[in-house]
Amino acid sequence: MASTTDYINLTLYQDESLDETVTFETSFQIEDSKLISRISKDYSATAFTGDDDAGTLVAYVVNNVGSAYTNGTAHVLTISGNGTATCKIDGGKIISVTITNVGSGYTSQPTVALPVGAGNGDGLASISLLVGASGYLTLNAIASQATAGDTLALSLNKTKTGALDDSFSGYWDLSSKDNSTGKVTRQVNGEVYLEKSITKEGAFA
Repeated sequence: MASTTDYINLTLYQDESLDETVTFETSFQIEDSKLISRISKDYSATAFTGDDDAGTLVAYVVNNVGSAYTNGTAHVLTISGNGTATCKIDGGKIISVTITNVGSGYTSQPTVALPVGAGNGDGLASISLLVGASGYLTLNAIASQATAGDTLALSLNKTKTGALDDSFSGYWDLSSKDNSTGKVTRQVNGEVYLEKSITKEGAFA
């Protein structure tokens, strides 16, 4: 329904960051939903080497980049619980988030708000900080609205791909939750393959 192609296989390159973009059909308004994308070894959430640390902040989703906010490289977000994070604003829009302290003891997503220093903007900016669970590897994401079809830029740091076993394979999906109705929809899913690396990054240290 929402994605141009709803079954997409994902290839991870060991010790390299993942950067992929999903383009949605024009009928899907990305700003009306919150989205989560995760990788798992199987459909039973079996734990694996390199999976998320449970109860900590492991990834972010910029649901709406907003506009007309105050530029800054490290606006400190207001977050419930003991985790900390900053966001970078350029051109009045949120372009990245950095989790500076993963915290502990989270059982649900914390509330997140921009600081006063970011200004009022258009009032639409929205960031989710996602809590880890054993058996999953959660991807970062930044949404973007476009007349040709809204997009979601997915990313995974090279430290995450480097932590996976050489034999890893699994599955992934991208799901949305409608802000109004609460309905959860699986938008995209597929298999995950790992291209192994002989020379690790540490070899150059």
